[in-house]
Amino acid sequence: MSGAVLELRSLTVRYGQATAVDGLSLSVSRGSIVCLLGANGAGKTSTLRAVSGLQTFEGTALFHGEPIRGLAPHLLVRRGLAHCPEGRGVLAELSVDENLDLGAYTRRDRRAVARDREHVLALFPRLGERLRQKAGTLSGGEQQMLALGRALMARPSLLLLDEPSLGLAPQMVELILETVSGIRSEGISVLLVEQNASAALAISDYAYVLENGRLALEGPAREVSGDPRVRAAYLGD
Repeated sequence: MSGAVLELRSLTVRYGQATAVDGLSLSVSRGSIVCLLGANGAGKTSTLRAVSGLQTFEGTALFHGEPIRGLAPHLLVRRGLAHCPEGRGVLAELSVDENLDLGAYTRRDRRAVARDREHVLALFPRLGERLRQKAGTLSGGEQQMLALGRALMARPSLLLLDEPSLGLAPQMVELILETVSGIRSEGISVLLVEQNASAALAISDYAYVLENGRLALEGPAREVSGDPRVRAAYLGD
């Protein structure tokens, strides 16, 4: 893909003798949503962890054309890469306000941070009603809003988003994924891992399907959603 924000070439992730990701190559173009599909244990989360510096890997990872293997997570955040993890990862004992502040901890442009904070609260008005509330007392949907808002406070050019719909009611899933789709219009690229394959494909431009750590299928999201193998395995046909 031309104008790639992220390029992975032969990415391999191992845990001891076990190989979680085996020679994966993928690309995320500017301003696009790319989804990574596969069954539990297929290597999706390991891929995101490798890109965000949380997991060692073999192969090549380029972010805006620059190699990033071996860089610490906080340095990647400063370069514009944000990771919204599976399970949300909010700091339960801190307030909503404090969690949002942590999202911008690498930034020094305080006026722009204040503007971004207002933007996040406009995206998720419910967070604005709960700024002093401890994050651990929020509902699952509100915690996902907070996790996404905190990631956006880093002003990323690429957002890694892991299972944002996990455990949420259908109405909340729709709200979260609509927000993710809207992020694209702000020039933010998204690499999305999502068990709800139908919802993920509906908002994505391109899709990759992993099986046992290896790339099994790739293509424009609309084409992948019509593939009989994908429909049988992930869409309930």
